[in-house]
Amino acid sequence: MSLQFILGKASDDHFSKVVDNLRKTSEDREIKSFYIVPNNVKFESELNTLKKLNAKNAATYAQNQAQVFSFSRLIWYFLNGEADYQLPQLSQTAINMIIYQIIEDHEEQLTIYRGEGKQAGFIQQIANQISELQQGNLSPDDLDRLAELDANQINPELRSKLHDISLIYREFVQQTDGKYTYNGANFELLREYLAKLPDQEISKMHFYFSNFEKFSAQQLQIVQLLIARVHVVMDLTLDRKYDQAGPDENKFFYQSAKVYHYFYQYAKNIGAQIYTDQTATKRSINSGLNQFEEYWIASNEAGKPIPAKIAQNDAIEILKTNNAFEELSQIAIKIRQLVATGKYRYRDFLVATRDLSQYQNIINPIFTMQQIPYFTDIQKHMDNHPLVELIDALFSIYRPNRAQNYSYDDVMRLLKTELLLPKKDEDHYLSLSQYRQDLALCENLVLKNGYTGSRWTQKEDWMYATTTGDENELIDKNVEISKKINVIRHFIKDTLPPFYRKIKKAQTGREASFNLVPIFNSKWSSKPVKKLAKSSH
Repeated sequence: MSLQFILGKASDDHFSKVVDNLRKTSEDREIKSFYIVPNNVKFESELNTLKKLNAKNAATYAQNQAQVFSFSRLIWYFLNGEADYQLPQLSQTAINMIIYQIIEDHEEQLTIYRGEGKQAGFIQQIANQISELQQGNLSPDDLDRLAELDANQINPELRSKLHDISLIYREFVQQTDGKYTYNGANFELLREYLAKLPDQEISKMHFYFSNFEKFSAQQLQIVQLLIARVHVVMDLTLDRKYDQAGPDENKFFYQSAKVYHYFYQYAKNIGAQIYTDQTATKRSINSGLNQFEEYWIASNEAGKPIPAKIAQNDAIEILKTNNAFEELSQIAIKIRQLVATGKYRYRDFLVATRDLSQYQNIINPIFTMQQIPYFTDIQKHMDNHPLVELIDALFSIYRPNRAQNYSYDDVMRLLKTELLLPKKDEDHYLSLSQYRQDLALCENLVLKNGYTGSRWTQKEDWMYATTTGDENELIDKNVEISKKINVIRHFIKDTLPPFYRKIKKAQTGREASFNLVPIFNSKWSSKPVKKLAKSSH
């Protein structure tokens, strides 16, 4: 058990110092290193780490001794084979539904929150509060103790709020514990897992933490446990060490200094070995940026002298705009102009902001208008990803013990992912616009006639519009439209029932997953889905 810090200002090259440590560690084939970063920089950090470790610039390079993870990916890495982690995963919608029902069932016991359940956004606020309490490692019992404080320490309104949130929180834990898993519970599962790992296994692991300014209470628990059992390196944007006294709140590096002081004192108290701090590699950057950094630090610390003003700083340009749209437009125009000179490439530019969410709706139109290729690190939930929707719908359409299968909602969810497109001939898929028109015709017929269940799998083709002939036989009034509709129906009829029969016979999850491949390789599958099917072998 040991701890070491890497310190340096933002202008220093922290990343290179971390990778140098990873490279040295990888020389010992028994050591496995985990490089933990915030989720929003995980992808970029992983790519850059592999590039740095690939010292020989090989065309293909793989590395299994150094893994780059976010906390969520770290949880998956260690727990993906654990029974508790295999419990159904609660989505945010499911959590909101549980909380809504709890409020409905216990309305008479509530005080200040009574009758609030139907207010727009209220359930989401309660869900967020419970999530924050879990991240802060506060239990319902902790809230009860706070509510019991003397009247001079807590006002009546806050006491009532604590009573209500404690009641809802306790009931939520009782209804979900051991039955479902969700982000707040996963941290506790990880802590328990790491605590049980044998010494001979966990002692061969090194953990590196970088780009964190602060940690949640649950994350702190994980790091504390690791310091007690393995070698931990903490990379902080910090000007000096704070091993004795805690930092002054007015210090520019206050948050990072708090992290340093907390972990240093913790390691000292448990008797962990504390190595001498490393210094981040000095980076060769424009002197104007260095001067700007010095000014920025000094101007944010009370009593610190401001550096002398320089006559000119060509590295910094300040623009004033009236709104976010105008601000981003000016930046996009500037980037386009610089690239047009031939001295720059689009990949040379990084646009940074404190809060990217306020720009997310205007980035695409502005950069598209200027024909600038771009990538944003805005986190997107996978819940509505077409592939997730396809798989979810696929397993919702048919269940053996259900009275009614092939419902309108489930079948249309599958078809509207647009990952399954029929071929019009051997080499060409139906165009997306044509597919949408044909699916709309099919959907209209399904809604008009209420087709569900066995109507999707019957042998007889559907007829779009019928009339009665001389001998009372049904005659199709529009053969072409019916033909388009039945192309879609035949996919459901010919592909899904055989798939469900194979799934039912499968003995293992792996065997069941391989049954997805025929669907992904069917004549309906688009190129991205076929590529996915090929990679699954």
